[in-house]
This record gives sequence, C-alpha cells and structure tokens, in this order.
Amino acid sequence: MFFLLKAKGLEWHDRDEQAGYDYSVNDFTRDTAWHDLDISGIVGVGKRLVLCKLRMKNPRSYQACIFMAGGMTMEGTTAKRVTLVVDIIHEYDIWIPTDENGVIQYYIQGATWNTLNLSIRGWFA
Repeated sequence: MFFLLKAKGLEWHDRDEQAGYDYSVNDFTRDTAWHDLDISGIVGVGKRLVLCKLRMKNPRSYQACIFMAGGMTMEGTTAKRVTLVVDIIHEYDIWIPTDENGVIQYYIQGATWNTLNLSIRGWFA
C-alpha cells in the first residue's frame, strides 16, 4: 500500500518519539456528542491521513471513542475503538483522515475516563 501512496506523490512524515501525549483526557469534551479537534498545529493544513496512538481506560466496559475527518457524516467512515474490559488500559493504533483545514472530529462516550490519551505518530501528505 505504501508504495502506491508514494507513486501518487504522498510522503510519510514521521514525528519520531514525543516527550508526552498530544492530547489527554481533559482536552476532550466527553458529553456523547461530536466535537472538532484542530490538529493543524501538528500536521499542517490540508487533507492528511494521520496515524495516531489511542490509549484509554474506563471504569465501564464497551465505552467508545470515535474519530473521523471534520465534516464527514457517514459513521462507516469512522475509526471507532471501545474498552473491552473494565479498568484495563487499551492501546490502539488508528488512522484518522483530516479535512482540508487539518481538523478531525471526535465522539467520546461517557463522561468518566481514567485514561484517555491521543498521540500523533505521523501522517501522509
């Protein structure tokens, strides 16, 4: 797949190792509604395909974090991850597209999260 992206002029931009998480639990509005998250300060403006590390822990099972490009409306185009076990750290690598302004949207189910961290590892542009 990566060689096809290179053929189309897309290049991988690696962030190397970060000192901490880009976003943590208090950076997210947790009210079971869709919200914008402007990540253009990290990935720049323009449509990007972003690789993120999501780290989450919840006192309830099957609590969801859903991400998609800003402005999209079809749930089938989302990156959805859930807590499968109570009070256990769940870590996922997820691909999230941005809109032309470098914005993604997120939906966090449930208000109580012990851990909710998002790190941007790199992107295709």
